Amino acid sequence: LDPVAIVTHFKSQHWKKAERFLGGATAAEAFVQCEPTGDALAVFKTKYAADQTRIIAQWNDLTAWVALQRITNP
Repeated sequence: LDPVAIVTHFKSQHWKKAERFLGGATAAEAFVQCEPTGDALAVFKTKYAADQTRIIAQWNDLTAWVALQRITNP
């Protein structure tokens, strides 16, 4: 989980790729499996717990970027 690298990658591609990646999910929906009761691998749960704020912020940033691209670059 390197949220900055992932967002940078998707922003260098066509916005529809990021839209497919996001799948219309909120950050809470996307990372529910990384919560303590989720079914993600322990390594992902640990990384998510250690950097949750930044991961969610990057998810939201990418979501906002896709929304803007949808309007300005249909």
